[in-house]
Amino acid sequence: MGLKSNRLVNKPHIQICKLDIPEDGLKVHLKGYGCIKLFRFAGKNGRVDYIGTSRLDLTKEQVKSYFERRWSIEVMHRELKQTCGFSRCQFRAGRAGRNHIGLAFIALIRKHQRRRIDNSTPYRQDWEVIKPAIQLALASALGM
Repeated sequence: MGLKSNRLVNKPHIQICKLDIPEDGLKVHLKGYGCIKLFRFAGKNGRVDYIGTSRLDLTKEQVKSYFERRWSIEVMHRELKQTCGFSRCQFRAGRAGRNHIGLAFIALIRKHQRRRIDNSTPYRQDWEVIKPAIQLALASALGM
């Protein structure tokens, strides 16, 4: 998990940014969570990221790899919400919810397959569906 630099660790409580964190990580007690292994990552633009894990046996490279994969999952969830109607469904029955979630994932997979073939983006793909409807509506409104 990514942590802000002002989070308090150990007793007496110290901010993360004031710790001397070695390359192989530092075991600390995170206030409100428990024991974690903390890593410091310096970015190219001078930004410093602090990442903590409850798995105390991981190396810095493994944590970085997990953190990078996590980002692709976040992108997938955003795409599910924005292009597959994942967040707009209102249902009461559990079965309806499971059906909606399953169909949203199927739609995402199909859209991704089609996007690979067309070499397109998710938003361009949606525009290609909407564009003919807009053209038809405008032609109808203008009497063409």
